[in-house]
Amino acid sequence: MSNDLTKKQTGTGLSTESGRFRQDLINQLTPEQRKELALKAGQEQLDLDKSDADAVRRFNASSVEMQRDVQTAKDLNAIGSDFTMENSYKTASGETRIKVTKNNNTVWIVGLVVIAVVFFVLFSR
Repeated sequence: MSNDLTKKQTGTGLSTESGRFRQDLINQLTPEQRKELALKAGQEQLDLDKSDADAVRRFNASSVEMQRDVQTAKDLNAIGSDFTMENSYKTASGETRIKVTKNNNTVWIVGLVVIAVVFFVLFSR
């Protein structure tokens, strides 16, 4: 099944089929314009390659940092202490924020015991 819109004549001498459209445009350029286009395309490709390499470096660095923080959280958990860890990592696609919290409620338990003792002393008289 064909789409009539893609086969319409535009009156410019250019084909509207996607693969041919770009080639028709390039064929209509002067040799000087083609040279400028090639230089610009080459520069854009270099920029893309640099951007890709930077993303890979950010990914690798953030992976190492996350693994280190996971190990730190495991170590703190093994000790049995309360802790909160908050970190932000620059990743390949942006930024990742992680918050790890462990709270044994030790303060609440001690506070409740103190209150219970106070009530016990007050009501035992």
